[in-house]
Amino acid sequence: MFPRLNKHLERFCRWSFMAFIVTLPFQSNLLIYQADWGRGFLNPYLSIALTLPEVFLLSAGAFFAIAHHKKRWKWGDSTFLKVGAFLLLALLASLVTTPFQDTELHLFMGIKAMEAIVLYILTTNGVLRQNKILKFFIGIMTLEALLGLLQVLSQSRWGLGFLGEPSLTPDTAHLAKISWGSFTWIRAYGTFPHPNILGGFLVVSLLATFLYNPTRRHEREILLALQFAGLIATCSRSALLALSCSLVLLCFWYANKLKKENKAVLGTLTGIFLIEMILLFWSRGTFPWNDPALLSRWSGYKEAFALFQQYPLGVGWNHYTLFLDQSTAMALQPWDYQPVHNVYLLALAETGLLGFVVALVAIVLVIKKMFLLHKTLSTPELAFKKRVFTLIGLSVVIIGLFDHYWMSLEQGRLLLVLLWGMFAHFVSDPLHVFPVRRGGRHL
Repeated sequence: MFPRLNKHLERFCRWSFMAFIVTLPFQSNLLIYQADWGRGFLNPYLSIALTLPEVFLLSAGAFFAIAHHKKRWKWGDSTFLKVGAFLLLALLASLVTTPFQDTELHLFMGIKAMEAIVLYILTTNGVLRQNKILKFFIGIMTLEALLGLLQVLSQSRWGLGFLGEPSLTPDTAHLAKISWGSFTWIRAYGTFPHPNILGGFLVVSLLATFLYNPTRRHEREILLALQFAGLIATCSRSALLALSCSLVLLCFWYANKLKKENKAVLGTLTGIFLIEMILLFWSRGTFPWNDPALLSRWSGYKEAFALFQQYPLGVGWNHYTLFLDQSTAMALQPWDYQPVHNVYLLALAETGLLGFVVALVAIVLVIKKMFLLHKTLSTPELAFKKRVFTLIGLSVVIIGLFDHYWMSLEQGRLLLVLLWGMFAHFVSDPLHVFPVRRGGRHL
């Protein structure tokens, strides 16, 4: 009886985990708690909400714990485990040292940290094989790319507000738009809170598609084309820069092989790179150094450093907007209350020098681990997957230089932990985690 029950529980766990991945881009949530921060309007960074992906994640965790309570759990590669643990401790420690005391908020943030642990355990224990994880993620992100294209073409929303699609009309204030002369259009949002977040998710999905084992002819090419078109529709320069750097490295690693065996792929990658470069430098005007977005980011960098100087131990995880008034002499509007657009400066301001150093050490150790792994891999296919994983990690690092959502928003944090668990699982057991024979053969 109990073995049969365990099989049912494991099946429910897999289904819940699949549902978590599919719903990860959706903003559907239920507000649970809002900190009293004295500004008179809702602050999403000081709010606690129960999201749809979290419901499925917690369900999967409960089913896993019951079904595997007598089994030995896997924790992935020790380097990833230890570094991840230190990062989590730095975040939690900042809630103890923060000048802002709100017991309920900090308790809920602690629960969010526990959810990250649950997600890591589910990933490193192979609840879903990594090819399945990527299959579902690529599938939902391709649909998000299509939705973003439709939003740009129609300049309106498509009735998916229940999944988190923002209100998109030309008259809606403070939407992300592109202006060229007298022509202005709304950028692609999908079901995300901002086009840059959709762009970052699409970069991860685009690179993961190189690992996808297609079942139909030209399936991979179609998926890549749709996702790339969606990325272009976001006009996210940080995402375009990350993908461009990844393509350059990929061509560098496989230059000789591409020239000899697959010139069509080399030409396609080169064309994509050139398109990205054009959009990267001219999407916001001929003189990008006068771009208000870049100027506001530079101003934000100075504000973050000023906060660190005032609070060397950090203002607390997700507390940046609470102290923003103290680092600027300007009167702020509600939409100005957002974290600095740099994950590393955000870590410095929120977790102090300790969290900042741990974050930098984490990047160095993980990249070193991924590069050293190449010497132990026995097949070109496994080496190819390692390199693609390295590019995904590098893209996250690059995007973190210009955006904050990997640390400040629920969707970004969950994807980051999911990738962290996948990397840890692959490094600990590269031979059995996810064979990529067909994906590796193309290059």
